Amino acid sequence: MRLRLQPVLEPDWPPLAWIACCDRANPVITVRHGPQVETREDWLCEAVWDGEFEAGDFDRTDLVFGSGIRLRDEGVVFVPAGVTVDRLQFLELGGTTWVSNSMACLLGVTGVNVDAKYDRYFDLFWSVTKGLDGYERRVPTLAGRLEIVFFRNLVWDGECLSEEAKPYRVRSSGVSLFGQVEGGSPTTERPSPTNSASNSPSSGERTGAVSLVRRSPTWPRMVRGRTSSSAPRANNCGGGCSFPGSTETGSGERKRPT
Repeated sequence: MRLRLQPVLEPDWPPLAWIACCDRANPVITVRHGPQVETREDWLCEAVWDGEFEAGDFDRTDLVFGSGIRLRDEGVVFVPAGVTVDRLQFLELGGTTWVSNSMACLLGVTGVNVDAKYDRYFDLFWSVTKGLDGYERRVPTLAGRLEIVFFRNLVWDGECLSEEAKPYRVRSSGVSLFGQVEGGSPTTERPSPTNSASNSPSSGERTGAVSLVRRSPTWPRMVRGRTSSSAPRANNCGGGCSFPGSTETGSGERKRPT
Protein backbone atom coordinates (compact mmCIF):
# COMPACT_ATOMS: atom_id res chain seq x y z
CA MET A 1 0.00 0.00 0.00
CA ARG A 2 1.83 3.10 -1.24
CA LEU A 3 1.36 6.26 0.74
CA ARG A 4 0.61 9.55 -0.95
CA LEU A 5 0.21 13.20 0.00
CA GLN A 6 -2.94 15.25 -0.46
CA PRO A 7 -2.36 18.96 0.21
CA VAL A 8 -5.44 21.05 1.02
CA LEU A 9 -5.06 24.82 0.98
CA GLU A 10 -6.72 26.73 3.82
CA PRO A 11 -6.57 30.32 2.50
CA ASP A 12 -7.71 31.90 5.77
CA TRP A 13 -5.04 30.21 7.88
CA PRO A 14 -1.83 31.99 8.95
CA PRO A 15 0.83 31.71 6.22
CA LEU A 16 3.24 28.75 6.31
CA ALA A 17 1.29 26.67 8.85
CA TRP A 18 0.58 23.03 8.05
CA ILE A 19 -0.82 19.93 9.75
CA ALA A 20 -0.77 16.34 8.48
CA CYS A 21 -3.23 13.61 9.42
CA CYS A 22 -1.77 10.09 9.47
CA ASP A 23 -4.29 7.23 9.74
CA ARG A 24 -3.33 3.55 9.69
CA ALA A 25 -6.50 2.75 7.72
CA ASN A 26 -5.83 5.34 5.02
CA PRO A 27 -2.73 5.55 2.76
CA VAL A 28 -3.57 9.17 1.91
CA ILE A 29 -1.84 11.70 4.17
CA THR A 30 -4.06 14.77 4.13
CA VAL A 31 -2.07 17.94 4.76
CA ARG A 32 -4.03 21.11 5.46
CA HIS A 33 -1.89 24.21 5.07
CA GLY A 34 -1.98 27.98 4.98
CA PRO A 35 -0.83 30.26 2.13
CA GLN A 36 2.79 30.39 0.91
CA VAL A 37 3.50 26.70 1.50
CA GLU A 38 5.21 25.22 -1.58
CA THR A 39 3.46 22.05 -2.76
CA ARG A 40 4.46 19.33 -5.21
CA GLU A 41 3.22 15.78 -5.83
CA ASP A 42 5.77 14.17 -3.50
CA TRP A 43 6.60 16.99 -1.11
CA LEU A 44 5.60 20.27 0.43
CA CYS A 45 7.56 22.75 2.51
CA GLU A 46 8.08 26.21 3.91
CA ALA A 47 11.83 25.92 3.93
CA VAL A 48 15.25 26.66 2.47
CA TRP A 49 18.07 24.11 2.18
CA ASP A 50 21.36 23.40 0.44
CA GLY A 51 20.14 21.74 -2.73
CA GLU A 52 18.19 22.01 -5.96
CA PHE A 53 14.74 23.36 -5.18
CA GLU A 54 12.68 21.18 -7.52
CA ALA A 55 14.42 18.03 -6.27
CA GLY A 56 12.92 18.65 -2.84
CA ASP A 57 15.68 16.81 -1.02
CA PHE A 58 15.38 18.79 2.21
CA ASP A 59 15.07 15.46 4.07
CA ARG A 60 18.56 14.45 2.91
CA THR A 61 20.50 17.29 4.50
CA ASP A 62 21.09 18.79 7.92
CA LEU A 63 21.26 22.29 6.42
CA VAL A 64 17.54 23.06 6.33
CA PHE A 65 15.61 25.95 7.82
CA GLY A 66 11.84 25.91 8.11
CA SER A 67 9.99 22.61 7.78
CA GLY A 68 8.58 20.22 5.22
CA ILE A 69 7.13 16.84 4.31
CA ARG A 70 8.78 14.45 1.84
CA LEU A 71 7.27 11.26 0.42
CA ARG A 72 9.82 8.45 0.03
CA ASP A 73 9.55 4.73 -0.72
CA GLU A 74 10.07 3.91 2.96
CA GLY A 75 7.39 6.33 4.13
CA VAL A 76 6.56 9.98 4.71
CA VAL A 77 9.39 12.03 6.22
CA PHE A 78 8.52 15.05 8.36
CA VAL A 79 11.46 17.44 8.45
CA PRO A 80 12.05 20.08 11.15
CA ALA A 81 14.68 22.78 10.93
CA GLY A 82 18.32 21.88 11.40
CA VAL A 83 18.48 24.19 14.43
CA THR A 84 17.08 24.12 17.95
CA VAL A 85 14.98 27.30 17.81
CA ASP A 86 12.27 25.64 15.74
CA ARG A 87 10.52 22.28 16.02
CA LEU A 88 7.75 19.92 15.00
CA GLN A 89 5.05 18.56 17.29
CA PHE A 90 2.94 15.44 16.97
CA LEU A 91 -0.18 14.20 18.72
CA GLU A 92 -1.34 10.59 18.96
CA LEU A 93 -5.08 10.61 19.48
CA GLY A 94 -7.58 7.77 19.05
CA GLY A 95 -5.53 5.79 16.55
CA THR A 96 -4.64 8.86 14.46
CA THR A 97 -1.32 10.67 14.47
CA TRP A 98 -1.22 14.39 13.75
CA VAL A 99 2.03 16.18 12.86
CA SER A 100 2.36 19.95 12.55
CA ASN A 101 4.89 22.77 12.42
CA SER A 102 2.62 24.86 14.65
CA MET A 103 1.47 24.11 18.18
CA ALA A 104 -1.43 26.53 17.75
CA CYS A 105 -2.53 24.75 14.57
CA LEU A 106 -2.20 21.29 16.14
CA LEU A 107 -4.27 22.15 19.19
CA GLY A 108 -6.78 24.20 17.22
CA VAL A 109 -7.52 21.56 14.59
CA THR A 110 -7.68 18.60 16.97
CA GLY A 111 -9.53 20.44 19.73
CA VAL A 112 -7.12 19.13 22.35
CA ASN A 113 -6.29 21.38 25.32
CA VAL A 114 -3.10 21.56 27.31
CA ASP A 115 -3.27 20.94 31.04
CA ALA A 116 -3.86 24.33 32.68
CA LYS A 117 -2.86 22.91 36.06
CA TYR A 118 0.63 22.09 34.85
CA ASP A 119 2.98 24.87 35.99
CA ARG A 120 6.27 23.86 34.32
CA TYR A 121 5.70 24.86 30.70
CA PHE A 122 8.49 27.44 30.89
CA ASP A 123 10.95 24.79 32.06
CA LEU A 124 9.65 22.24 29.55
CA PHE A 125 10.22 24.40 26.47
CA TRP A 126 13.45 25.85 27.86
CA SER A 127 14.84 22.37 28.40
CA VAL A 128 16.08 22.28 24.78
CA THR A 129 19.09 24.18 26.11
CA LYS A 130 20.14 20.85 27.62
CA GLY A 131 20.76 19.46 24.13
CA LEU A 132 19.02 17.08 21.74
CA ASP A 133 19.22 14.17 24.16
CA GLY A 134 18.30 16.18 27.25
CA TYR A 135 15.15 18.14 26.51
CA GLU A 136 11.66 17.23 27.73
CA ARG A 137 9.48 15.95 24.89
CA ARG A 138 6.10 15.18 26.45
CA VAL A 139 3.68 18.13 26.72
CA PRO A 140 0.87 17.56 29.24
CA THR A 141 -2.57 17.57 27.61
CA LEU A 142 -6.11 16.63 28.60
CA ALA A 143 -6.30 14.05 25.79
CA GLY A 144 -3.89 12.09 23.63
CA ARG A 145 -0.10 12.07 23.71
CA LEU A 146 1.61 15.28 22.57
CA GLU A 147 5.37 15.48 21.98
CA ILE A 148 7.76 18.05 20.57
CA VAL A 149 10.72 17.16 18.33
CA PHE A 150 13.75 19.29 17.57
CA PHE A 151 16.19 18.72 14.70
CA ARG A 152 15.61 15.00 14.07
CA ASN A 153 13.24 13.86 11.32
CA LEU A 154 10.05 11.89 11.87
CA VAL A 155 9.00 9.03 9.56
CA TRP A 156 5.47 7.68 9.12
CA ASP A 157 5.54 4.18 7.56
CA GLY A 158 1.78 3.72 7.42
CA GLU A 159 1.62 2.12 10.87
CA CYS A 160 3.57 4.24 13.30
CA LEU A 161 5.73 7.33 13.66
CA SER A 162 9.45 6.92 14.35
CA GLU A 163 12.40 9.25 14.81
CA GLU A 164 15.32 9.36 12.39
CA ALA A 165 18.64 11.17 12.53
CA LYS A 166 19.29 13.84 9.93
CA PRO A 167 21.89 12.95 7.29
CA TYR A 168 25.26 14.56 7.90
CA ARG A 169 28.26 15.06 5.68
CA VAL A 170 31.57 16.81 6.09
CA ARG A 171 31.70 20.11 4.24
CA SER A 172 34.36 22.68 3.46
CA SER A 173 34.94 24.80 6.55
CA GLY A 174 34.81 28.57 6.77
CA VAL A 175 33.32 31.22 4.53
CA SER A 176 36.67 32.04 2.93
CA LEU A 177 35.48 30.13 -0.15
CA PHE A 178 33.55 33.29 -1.01
CA GLY A 179 36.61 35.52 -0.85
CA GLN A 180 36.35 39.13 0.29
CA VAL A 181 33.11 40.35 1.83
CA GLU A 182 31.80 43.31 -0.11
CA GLY A 183 31.62 46.43 2.00
CA GLY A 184 32.87 44.69 5.14
CA SER A 185 35.84 42.96 6.70
CA PRO A 186 37.67 39.99 5.14
CA THR A 187 35.62 36.82 5.46
CA THR A 188 38.29 35.23 7.64
CA GLU A 189 37.59 37.80 10.35
CA ARG A 190 34.43 38.47 12.31
CA PRO A 191 33.58 42.21 12.43
CA SER A 192 33.29 43.48 15.99
CA PRO A 193 29.84 44.79 16.92
CA THR A 194 29.72 48.43 17.97
CA ASN A 195 27.87 47.51 21.17
CA SER A 196 29.46 44.56 22.98
CA ALA A 197 26.34 44.11 25.14
CA SER A 198 24.07 43.65 22.14
CA ASN A 199 23.30 40.46 20.22
CA SER A 200 22.47 42.46 17.09
CA PRO A 201 24.95 42.17 14.19
CA SER A 202 27.02 45.17 13.19
CA SER A 203 26.56 46.81 9.81
CA GLY A 204 29.67 45.00 8.60
CA GLU A 205 28.24 41.65 9.63
CA ARG A 206 24.91 42.36 7.95
CA THR A 207 26.61 43.49 4.75
CA GLY A 208 28.84 40.44 4.81
CA ALA A 209 25.93 38.06 5.35
CA VAL A 210 23.96 39.51 2.45
CA SER A 211 27.02 39.38 0.22
CA LEU A 212 27.75 35.75 1.06
CA VAL A 213 24.19 34.64 0.41
CA ARG A 214 24.01 36.47 -2.91
CA ARG A 215 27.25 34.89 -4.03
CA SER A 216 26.01 31.45 -3.12
CA PRO A 217 25.02 29.23 -6.08
CA THR A 218 21.83 28.30 -4.19
CA TRP A 219 20.71 31.94 -3.72
CA PRO A 220 17.70 31.79 -6.11
CA ARG A 221 16.44 28.56 -4.50
CA MET A 222 16.90 29.95 -1.01
CA VAL A 223 14.71 32.93 -1.86
CA ARG A 224 12.08 30.80 -3.55
CA GLY A 225 11.75 28.34 -0.69
CA ARG A 226 10.41 31.02 1.65
CA THR A 227 8.12 33.23 -0.37
CA SER A 228 8.19 36.27 1.87
CA SER A 229 10.50 37.12 4.73
CA SER A 230 7.87 39.55 6.06
CA ALA A 231 5.16 36.90 6.36
CA PRO A 232 4.43 35.88 9.96
CA ARG A 233 5.37 32.37 11.00
CA ALA A 234 2.32 30.38 11.99
CA ASN A 235 3.96 28.93 15.08
CA ASN A 236 5.04 32.33 16.34
CA CYS A 237 2.06 34.48 15.42
CA GLY A 238 1.28 35.74 18.90
CA GLY A 239 -2.18 35.71 20.40
CA GLY A 240 -5.35 35.04 18.44
CA CYS A 241 -4.16 32.70 15.69
CA SER A 242 -7.32 31.26 14.19
CA PHE A 243 -7.63 28.02 12.26
CA PRO A 244 -11.12 27.96 10.63
CA GLY A 245 -12.86 24.61 10.60
CA SER A 246 -11.40 23.56 13.94
CA THR A 247 -13.15 23.04 17.21
CA GLU A 248 -10.72 25.33 18.99
CA THR A 249 -8.95 28.58 18.26
CA GLY A 250 -5.20 28.42 18.75
CA SER A 251 -3.91 30.99 21.18
CA GLY A 252 -0.47 31.22 19.57
CA GLU A 253 2.83 30.47 21.21
CA ARG A 254 6.26 31.79 21.88
CA LYS A 255 9.08 29.91 20.24
CA ARG A 256 11.20 30.03 23.38
CA PRO A 257 10.85 31.59 26.84
CA THR A 258 12.50 34.96 27.38
